[in-house]
Amino acid sequence: MTIDEPPTDSTPLQEEEEEEEKREGEPQDTTPSPSPSPSPLTHNPWISQSSQQQWEPTLLFVYGSLMDPDIIRALLDLSPTDPPSLKPARLRSFNMKMWSLYPTLIRTNDPQDIIDGKVFLIEEEVHFRRLEAYETSAYTWCECEVEVALEDGVIERKMGCRTFIWAGSPDDKDLVEGRFDFERYLRYFKPKLFGKTDS
Repeated sequence: MTIDEPPTDSTPLQEEEEEEEKREGEPQDTTPSPSPSPSPLTHNPWISQSSQQQWEPTLLFVYGSLMDPDIIRALLDLSPTDPPSLKPARLRSFNMKMWSLYPTLIRTNDPQDIIDGKVFLIEEEVHFRRLEAYETSAYTWCECEVEVALEDGVIERKMGCRTFIWAGSPDDKDLVEGRFDFERYLRYFKPKLFGKTDS
């Protein structure tokens, strides 16, 4: 399931306001909860036990809303004059699925399965922990190899990169096929977070 373009006779914000009016007075919980099935940590053989590894600066492959430097800057409490240096990158052997509005990755081991995203260097462990907390326990991280697009057009392969993936079973009933619409996020959802759009 993908996030469809808004119908021409109404906007997503109008639809959302109508839904809020219908739900007025009811308890609100906009954060998806993990599957009620047994703990996802018991299903995924690719989980990295980060607490058992000594921290070293690492590249992180990001997708979804984390491709937005403003999101990263806010999560990591970075100075506006020191934005994260995001570079275009590609990850192979993974497939994207959607968990409600949120994208996640499932390993496939098929190099023809490609995810486009970005990478940036995380120097401090506390920054990585903040991103872990943002992703919630529904996600875990794994090491991966990425293809980074350099300014001169050269593609450089980087080993030992990290990325966040689904912590549960690849066949979890809470997941559906789909792709994250980054442009739609910038247009409709980011303004609600920051009160502005990208130029």
